[in-house]
Amino acid sequence: MLPIRLLWIAAALAAPPSLAAPDTVAAVARAVTREVNGALATLESTTFRSRRPDVAYDSEIRAWRDASGVRKVEATDLDDSGSVVTEYYYRDGDLVFAYVAIKGWQGAREVTRVEHRQYFRDGAMTRWLAGMDKVARAPDDPDYAGEARTRHAAAMFFHDAATSAFNPPAAP
Repeated sequence: MLPIRLLWIAAALAAPPSLAAPDTVAAVARAVTREVNGALATLESTTFRSRRPDVAYDSEIRAWRDASGVRKVEATDLDDSGSVVTEYYYRDGDLVFAYVAIKGWQGAREVTRVEHRQYFRDGAMTRWLAGMDKVARAPDDPDYAGEARTRHAAAMFFHDAATSAFNPPAAP
């Protein structure tokens, strides 16, 4: 008979990806963000403006890629009261982490007022930490599903836009 510990490990490995433990997903996100941010100076980068079809404004985009493709996109949406800066991190074309910083002015300096950390696996948001206190938003929160869909759609839109910016069509 297998010890309980081995049964637990086998069950965890057999669980569908969407049921992955949040700590595992967070560890992957931390590893990817650390890897990408540590290599930014060596990654190819580009800047451009882009407008998602569901909004009425352009976003200022900075993107970085390596041989595996787009690794990070930073979208800045400007506002009179500050800006919203969203960083998307990808591994093999899949979104693994989104960091949203809602900024405002404190005198002449722009400061972060609200943060959101959103962890993804296989296209699904598995964890959402909101506010400066990083309070976990539960999956049954009325805003959770809509935020997950919207954030993932924006991330993939900007990923595709960045891929196109890095690979413009050949001139006729």
